[in-house]
Amino acid sequence: MRSFVFPDAGLRPAKDAVVWLSVEAEAPQNREVVEKFPADGLPTFLLIDPDTEKVIGRWLGTSSVNEMRQFVLDNTAS
Repeated sequence: MRSFVFPDAGLRPAKDAVVWLSVEAEAPQNREVVEKFPADGLPTFLLIDPDTEKVIGRWLGTSSVNEMRQFVLDNTAS
């Protein structure tokens, strides 16, 4: 994902729709985030509303560029 999906030009339409953050689930300093937003498996991609901190989108597993773009755009459309 990090090497092929995220840098792909096909993701550009979604790149400004969210703030992208990677959290290392096993790092002790990330325990609070991992407990607040638990994952059923790895990788898990969450879209979190910054105002309410509610999960507005969840994707479990890897995806293609087209799938990730659609996931972000579908869940952030206002």
